[in-house]
Amino acid sequence: MKNILIKIVVLFFVFITAFLIFSGFNTTKYHIKQLENASLPIVWIEEEYGVYNYLHGYTQNIESITEPYILTKNNKLSLSIKENGNTVSKISYKLYNEDNVLLIEEQIGKDSITKTDNEVKVNMEINRRLIQDYTYRLVIAVTTKNRETIYYYGSLINNNIHNMGRALDIIHSIHNSTFEKEEDHLKETLFKNRQEKNEEVLDLGNVNLDSSMTSILWSDLNVHKMNEPKPILMGMDRRMLYFEMNYVVLILNDNMNYYYVKEEYKVELGENGHYNIVDFTRTLRKRLDNNLIDIQNNQINLGYLKSQMSINMKNSPNGRYIVLSDKTQLWLYDRTDNKVIEVFNFDRLNNEFILDTYDRHEIKPINVDNSGNITYGVKGYMNSGVYEGQNGVLINYYNNENYYNETVSFVSIEDSYDVLINNIIFFDYLNENNECFFVYNNKVYAIDIENNKYTVVYEDLPMDKDRVFISRNNSFIAWQQDSFEDTNDEIFIIDLKTKEKHSLKSNNGEKVKILGLIRNNLVVGYANESNISQGPNGKTVFPMERVDILDEKKEVLKTYIPKPDSYVKGYEFSNNRINFFIGKIVNNNNNIYLEQTEIDFITHIVTNGLVPSNYSIESMLEENRIKYVINVNIPQNKPLSYMIANQKISR
Repeated sequence: MKNILIKIVVLFFVFITAFLIFSGFNTTKYHIKQLENASLPIVWIEEEYGVYNYLHGYTQNIESITEPYILTKNNKLSLSIKENGNTVSKISYKLYNEDNVLLIEEQIGKDSITKTDNEVKVNMEINRRLIQDYTYRLVIAVTTKNRETIYYYGSLINNNIHNMGRALDIIHSIHNSTFEKEEDHLKETLFKNRQEKNEEVLDLGNVNLDSSMTSILWSDLNVHKMNEPKPILMGMDRRMLYFEMNYVVLILNDNMNYYYVKEEYKVELGENGHYNIVDFTRTLRKRLDNNLIDIQNNQINLGYLKSQMSINMKNSPNGRYIVLSDKTQLWLYDRTDNKVIEVFNFDRLNNEFILDTYDRHEIKPINVDNSGNITYGVKGYMNSGVYEGQNGVLINYYNNENYYNETVSFVSIEDSYDVLINNIIFFDYLNENNECFFVYNNKVYAIDIENNKYTVVYEDLPMDKDRVFISRNNSFIAWQQDSFEDTNDEIFIIDLKTKEKHSLKSNNGEKVKILGLIRNNLVVGYANESNISQGPNGKTVFPMERVDILDEKKEVLKTYIPKPDSYVKGYEFSNNRINFFIGKIVNNNNNIYLEQTEIDFITHIVTNGLVPSNYSIESMLEENRIKYVINVNIPQNKPLSYMIANQKISR
């Protein structure tokens, strides 16, 4: 009887354990999964003359978004909404003037909405008189049954001059002609009133009106479009319209490589009511995947690019790992194990190449260690994942042992892509406390990698970037608070190693000025207050009696003092040398200036500069086409392996 009871108890616990396992119960605080596909609805303008303008959804209220531009002639707009698995329940709009004053807020009636499979058609009318050629801010709010309200932004203009149908016609005709090899049509449009160019070398990654017809027609590449692009109206004036189109191609005779393509058009309205092409560009970015590795030629093949500056490269200190990134993707190559890892890319190659490939974000590798672990930042629009539909700064940590990304921190920023991209500075620096840093909106943010949190280290950095100096190794920031040379008597330094703020004050009767950086050291000049004056051109005359080279702790490493009655008038930096232009003060009828008398210099050899890159991106010719490669020793005795990093998600 006792044995029977024991068996019953054991079987009961086995049953409970099995039930918990198979029912998905897990005591861990996270799980590992692939990055999710983009899933927000997408909106476009669908008029009788054509379709244009993808509007991507935001889950934030952002006042500074102005693109794309939307034209109306009769206060009416026709929209199409692809639901992407969502169910639209309500649509409304708001209209603001240029001072961001709300003019009208209105819900669109059900009789103006037609639903089909996964798509919603909307006929909306702005119930307000619109001033001709005035730019309004339009916000379309889409509420769905399974998520919060999603916002779509654009600039609405009532315009009776431009004919959008004709503008779209010429753009589509040129775009299609490049694929269909219609050379005669391109001569009548792109090369109208222009001399057709001849090229011995074809730069297919950067095609424009100075390129040959062969380049514009994709040379002899077998190019297959993966999606049909819609023109996006990015800007306009009285006679000009500015469009861009983004799409993905598969080049079959380039080792089956995918490329992201951006075309930009500038069209001008002619006197006859038709549009002429003023400018055209087409640039390529290769999708980073296992086709990059050319074992036979010991190369990483980057394919056709706009330029070698399109790719950022970083090496681990031991040289084993190479990190490559471009605008929207991050990739790791392990030279020892001959392994390729796609670390980060919103593009999953499994949709219509619209949502996932939206390129309003940029990736910045911050640090890679000797084990291949990477700290990196993504700034801009989040296409998918936990923060889908938000603008901000995402800091991720890639764990190379387990092949997953972990979100360290996300800072939501309610600013447009252009404002955000142009004002965020990432530091290629990780201090001993495993903290990285970025600057935005005159704040210095510290990201704690270990504890997954961020803090604001400093909040009053000058907005003028010309007054902010960052050491070459990114270990400190220096700035002056005042933009006027004759009032500055203090310099501020934040040492990112310790997050301490230091202040350097000039002596009584002196003013101080940051001249620049020589490697990782700060160069400052001092002038006697009594010698500072306004020159004949209104520019401040700042005769420097002394120049110091400092480290981040304000310690003076070297000093330069000109001869008696001479002053440093100007300066230029050249590697480990500073050239000084020496002058004397001249007072010509109260017009005070420095007259140059000689040139002098000092040298400053530093040992804490950047470690030179082990590899470089080089151009090469394949037949007569420019391609970009990295020459690197690739293991010949190990097969190439390829992995896609997963995402670590908290439960």
